[in-house]
Order: sequence, then structure tokens, then C-alpha cells
Amino acid sequence: MPGQLQKMFGGSSANAYMLVYRQRKVSKQITEQPQIPAYWVDEIKKLNEDDEFLRQNYEALRNQFDIIL
Repeated sequence: MPGQLQKMFGGSSANAYMLVYRQRKVSKQITEQPQIPAYWVDEIKKLNEDDEFLRQNYEALRNQFDIIL
């Protein structure tokens, strides 16, 4: 058995990658989405507000550099 993987994957022991795929059937009958736990709602809201603040700062800086360039 030694060297069999190397032969199967191009002869190099450094490149013996194996990909394993598993088929999953998606049920089309699922209509409900999982609910976010109440203890995460405030944290998610804060993260979204922080992201919006950072996005606005980024846009302002980008516009300043567009004017300079």
C-alpha cells in the first residue's frame, strides 16, 4: 500500500488531497426559520449599529481621498 496515494494523486506525497462530498437532500417543506434567542437580540443590534458607524466613516474617508486624487 505505500505509495498508492501518491500514484493516485499525481505521484507527489506533498499533494495527496482527498475531497469527500456528502449528498444532502433539502426539504422544501421547511417554512419556519429558527428564532434568534432573546439574549442575542440586543448584541446583534449593537453590532449592526457599530457596523453602520464604521461603514459611514469608511465612505467619508473614501470620498475625501477621491477628491484629493
